[in-house]
Amino acid sequence: PVQGLVTGTLPNGLSYVVLRNKDPFKFDAYLQVNAAAVNETAQQQGIAHMMEHMAFQGTEKYPTWNMQQQIYGALGMTFGADVNAFTSFRQTCFTFTCKVGKTDLSAITG
Repeated sequence: PVQGLVTGTLPNGLSYVVLRNKDPFKFDAYLQVNAAAVNETAQQQGIAHMMEHMAFQGTEKYPTWNMQQQIYGALGMTFGADVNAFTSFRQTCFTFTCKVGKTDLSAITG
């Protein structure tokens, strides 16, 4: 067992794992989805990877790439280096690294 590791499940069924980061100026978050190539039929091959990419195509509130970049920038993050994802045989994982400290969200909160 890893010292300081906290695990649990939220009422909605989402499982979580928390481990204190030794760098007090950085926050890392990983969202692991247990859906990937292993869950696909031959006709569905590649859908998990496509869905990974679709997750970064925007939302109703922030539909454009520029809006997303503004959010990442306000948080001191860049796409690729601090916001990324990958799909393996058994999982799809989204990764986020954010510097902790003063941020200016006024440009994106309106």
